[in-house]
Amino acid sequence: MPVSRHSSRRAPLTGSFLDQRLQGAIGYDRIAGYFRSSVFEVAGEAFEAVQGPIRIVCNSGLDAADVTTARATAQAQRAEWCEGDPEHMTEAQRPRYQRLAQILRSGRVKVRVLPDASFGLIHGKAGVIRYPASRATSFIGSMNETREGWTQHYELLWEDDTPDAVRWVQEEFDALWEHRDARDLSEAIVADVERILARVVVPVADWKSRSLQEPQAPFVEAPVERRAVGLAPHQKAFVSAVMKEIETFGTARFLLADDVGLGKTVQLGMAAELIALAAQKPVLVLAPKNLLIQWQGELRDMLAAPSARWEAGNWVTEDGAVWPGPVGKCPRRIGLFPTSLITAGSEAAQPLLDMRFACIVLDEAHRARQSRALGSDPAPNILLDFMLRLASRTETLLLGTATPIQTHREELFDLLRLLATGCERVLGGAFSPWHGPGMAMDLVSGHEVPTDPAIIWSWLRSPLPPRGEDQLTDRIRDELGMPARVWSAPFDADRQLSASVQTAIEFEGTQALREHNPFVRHVIKRRRRDLRHPDGSPYFPEIGIRLHGERPDDALAMPPNMEGAYEDAREFCTLVGRIHPSAGLLKTLLLRRIGSSLHAGLRTAEKLLERERRDEAVAEEEEDLTRDERGLTFGPEEAAVLRRAAQRLRDAGNDDPKLVQILHRLRRDGWRDRGCILFSQYKDTALWTARQLSAAFPLEPIGLYAGAGDTMVMLNGVRHPATRQEIQLKVRDRSLRILTATDAASEGLNLQRLQTLINIDLPWNPARLEQRKGRIERIGQEAPVIDILNLRYRGSVEDDVHAALSDRLRQIRDVFGTIPDTLEDVWVKAAQGQLEDAKRRIDEVPRTHPFELRYASPAVAEDWARSSRVLDRADVAAVLRQPW
Repeated sequence: MPVSRHSSRRAPLTGSFLDQRLQGAIGYDRIAGYFRSSVFEVAGEAFEAVQGPIRIVCNSGLDAADVTTARATAQAQRAEWCEGDPEHMTEAQRPRYQRLAQILRSGRVKVRVLPDASFGLIHGKAGVIRYPASRATSFIGSMNETREGWTQHYELLWEDDTPDAVRWVQEEFDALWEHRDARDLSEAIVADVERILARVVVPVADWKSRSLQEPQAPFVEAPVERRAVGLAPHQKAFVSAVMKEIETFGTARFLLADDVGLGKTVQLGMAAELIALAAQKPVLVLAPKNLLIQWQGELRDMLAAPSARWEAGNWVTEDGAVWPGPVGKCPRRIGLFPTSLITAGSEAAQPLLDMRFACIVLDEAHRARQSRALGSDPAPNILLDFMLRLASRTETLLLGTATPIQTHREELFDLLRLLATGCERVLGGAFSPWHGPGMAMDLVSGHEVPTDPAIIWSWLRSPLPPRGEDQLTDRIRDELGMPARVWSAPFDADRQLSASVQTAIEFEGTQALREHNPFVRHVIKRRRRDLRHPDGSPYFPEIGIRLHGERPDDALAMPPNMEGAYEDAREFCTLVGRIHPSAGLLKTLLLRRIGSSLHAGLRTAEKLLERERRDEAVAEEEEDLTRDERGLTFGPEEAAVLRRAAQRLRDAGNDDPKLVQILHRLRRDGWRDRGCILFSQYKDTALWTARQLSAAFPLEPIGLYAGAGDTMVMLNGVRHPATRQEIQLKVRDRSLRILTATDAASEGLNLQRLQTLINIDLPWNPARLEQRKGRIERIGQEAPVIDILNLRYRGSVEDDVHAALSDRLRQIRDVFGTIPDTLEDVWVKAAQGQLEDAKRRIDEVPRTHPFELRYASPAVAEDWARSSRVLDRADVAAVLRQPW
């Protein structure tokens, strides 16, 4: 037949064309458009009339890098699907959803998605319909993917059944269908359509009675599950464990010590939100001041949970509103309070000790520990002392840290002791041997293995493991008639046990202690390498790390003027240390800044010379300075050294070898194309680097993240203010490939699209290097290997420490998985020329981990992504906006 022309002005296209042409067809290949709307479009076509295969190819905004593996493809497709808010289905749309679920689940319809980044946005809409006896027809036109496109919009369609036309359209379809980046539509989307059809929105008040059985309800449609990379099994497992403990015992006590990058904040935040919704008492989150904004941002952006943080004598809510105190009148159910006020002994923290809480979360919990100075008895530091008084005033206590052990193995015991305060089931009764830190750590670490039945019983009886955890202790509970919530058996109760149980204690008790002791029960530490799918494959593919700049000759030679200024800085450090022995950080400040960059060194020298601007010079380190340090003045000899250093740095201009090395990596080694984040401790260095990179790459957006008010995107030297969320989104969609940042970005930002990292300077707190790396070595990183370049100047303090201590630090990292942040004083000793003292200090760190738990992939009873019962988001927000 000749070419057939169709117009929606003359007749509806669905009735006049597709419904007729699909009758008696034995095959149907269709080029559609955008997959989110295309799958609804094809659901309206008369597939029942087609006897053979039906294939649909459509496009999406996925990046080709998102389809490297089946799991990555499914994750990326689901994230894009969720962006369309499909859960907001109307009743009028329900028949289309039902039909879509039916045809996709039947297997008769195959859909493939092709990233438009690979082929270009699919605007051409066409298809081939085949019939028996080798008959076929083809069509091409302007049809939209919505139902309205077929029924309401003005659309044109040309049909041609000549062999050349059919062959031509078939070739176009095959080119798309067989493209190397084309991927089958994810099963996750089919499952989500079915979930939406069964979806029930539940008010918080109705959910409360079932909250412990339905911990997933607040999170099934939370942004973290629908917008981000999705919740990982280990994250869901932690929340389920907390709620199970509360269901069983009325309280939960856990130390969450996961590796960096496994999402501790979101896990603790989910538990806090659940408890805030289910309980009447307040929820308190304690964290360092610099992490409170991150906490509030993740609660808001990941969990859609309102909160308020304490700042400068006021509560500041998630929307920026300021509510005057007092502390005990937080305007949100979840309150965030800085631990710095506790450690400073501020009166603002005291009202917390008079309150009762449903849950307290302590982030960076390793800061609460005992002081174990040589020659003195251990004594709780200010934070631990405060927490020991506060812990008994909360029903649930959750601690978070990636480094529960800093330098002494007993620091882990300090945290267990904190969990045990007000909760006998953690370490047992007052006379339990678990209250002795040395003996407890010896037993947990395997240094002491009791074999005498009487000694085994003394450890086993209090706390006796809860019912259902171990067969031996279940038998003990049964024979002694111990209720579920009684934790200590009498000292001589072993004599009442049957002979068979006494024999079992002798031969099985040691294993029970090893596998069911308080540390195993209350410390949750998952390592990236140990988390696996049910099929045994790693949940997080092992990310290789290539370190650059580690060889001794990789240190960068300073230009002559800069080298002279650095020697002046050493002299300044010595002078300040001699006159003000307790000056601490201030005496090494200039050395730190010159070690960062020539520009930062000059700025610092100039600021220190101006008495009235001294506070600006040290503002970035304010929390680390004492009140006395901020008030120090310099004598004429110190000022002369500062002036000489400043002049030498001015004479050096922009001749900074670090900039040369950075440009070399970005240009020649392709790090710009792979995405790169450049970290510095100091805003001066980060901003100066951003300016230099914008001049070198005038058409390339250069991001700067330096905390609230100092975040921007620079293009050809022009600054454009940006928010933290905008930076993260630009990195995610790859419109921002180069980002300079201070350590304000080393916590909380998810930047896994970037595959390379440059440490412009090496922080004297080595734990920050791990935090920086954790921005890209995290869930969702698609590169099998990330590259990290560490820059340092030859002859600097950083170079001295690297040469003398790098092997020791590497050993510690292998043991702990990170570097304890208490090793900062190693750098201070090196700056003062005390390298031997520095070596002795680092050798005090244990060489073997006092305990190691290996977790398989934690099982979750229910697949949250398929859960149909969800909480009303407006109702959730209303409940969480209730004041204390």
